Amino acid sequence: MNRAFLYLSGDSYPDDDYIEHNLRERLNAAGMLFVGQTEFCGTDMGFQARKSALWSTSSNHPGNRVIAIGRSSGGRIASLAAAEGAPIAAVIVLGYPFRVPGEDEDPARTSHLATIATPTLILQGTADPYGTKAVAERRYPLSPFVRIVELDASHEFNVSAARWDQVVALILQHVESCRTPLGQLFR
Repeated sequence: MNRAFLYLSGDSYPDDDYIEHNLRERLNAAGMLFVGQTEFCGTDMGFQARKSALWSTSSNHPGNRVIAIGRSSGGRIASLAAAEGAPIAAVIVLGYPFRVPGEDEDPARTSHLATIATPTLILQGTADPYGTKAVAERRYPLSPFVRIVELDASHEFNVSAARWDQVVALILQHVESCRTPLGQLFR
């Protein structure tokens, strides 16, 4: 049975809808079911409304086969819902917003990443002002279920078609690894 990808955009939606388009096109071509944010959340783009919609929709899919994928705040929502127990098989984040540039640390953004037990892949740009892989691994406690992969990208993920192919290949590898017993993940 194919997994269903539930996508949550960043707060800059609809300006970042090219991300949804690139993911949908490639994941559908790979035989995966891709469901965009407006398809399961409607038009309410508030943080709590999107989190509730993700939780409700993932609860309605049998066999814990939902993969939550989000960009920026959408990834924060997906990882938080998974950490709170939403029936999500895996989380993928494009550009995690570890810290708002120029502002003080906000533990609500990151504290759940220390205890999340859902396999989580964060694809983080080398030029992301919200935090790079090196900064995140040095500054924040991360669960052994969290893996950060660095990509040549900014927070906006304005990348080439070839880079999108690489992003989706990493996502599909992550999903495949989730079929492995949890104790063997990310070794």
